[in-house]
Amino acid sequence: MIKHYNLIVHPFLSSRYLINMTVFRLLICPVLLFHLIFLSFAESGRGAFSTSGGGARDQIFGESFVAVADDANAMRWNPAGIALLQQAEITFSHASLFSLGNGAFDYSDTSSSVNEDVVNVAVPNFTVPFGISYHSVGTHGLIFTDESGTILDLNGKYTERVLTLSTGKTLTIGGSKLTFGVNLNRYTVNSRHKRRGFGIDTGLLFSSKTR
Repeated sequence: MIKHYNLIVHPFLSSRYLINMTVFRLLICPVLLFHLIFLSFAESGRGAFSTSGGGARDQIFGESFVAVADDANAMRWNPAGIALLQQAEITFSHASLFSLGNGAFDYSDTSSSVNEDVVNVAVPNFTVPFGISYHSVGTHGLIFTDESGTILDLNGKYTERVLTLSTGKTLTIGGSKLTFGVNLNRYTVNSRHKRRGFGIDTGLLFSSKTR
């Protein structure tokens, strides 16, 4: 037996869907364009120790937090989550990543651990949802030499900083929600030589209609 099904789309729903898709394309195209433009600049200024997050909860989730992104740490994983928060949030953390101890380099007794500090502030219920994130990783007690091995500094410092501005937008399409977010990152590396760069992160979250 062959069954035939007829799909009837109400004109109002069809036009509304087309309008939403048009708005989505107008919003997402500039994001992708800027992402491509600034990609090379970000690679030249980004440091070696930059990580994705600093909170205990997102670290437990691991890489899967990209799909969760439901607190202020979303800025470090998926900026689309900023637009879905119910209230303003702030998270902060401090961690000693590598405990080097005194005398770890055999040349100096001032060597110390690599410290990481993270502060995330998200305000979703503003006129435009936005967030600010500050991420710093650094250490001191490093020995810098030139190519011939001459010691230039017995207590050198190395610090990486990332300042991030985030925003997001949610579109409702046929009962489903499509949320996208954007990060504008400012990378700074301070040592004997300074490096700076910009970068853009984009993220998407899709929630299907529940029946």
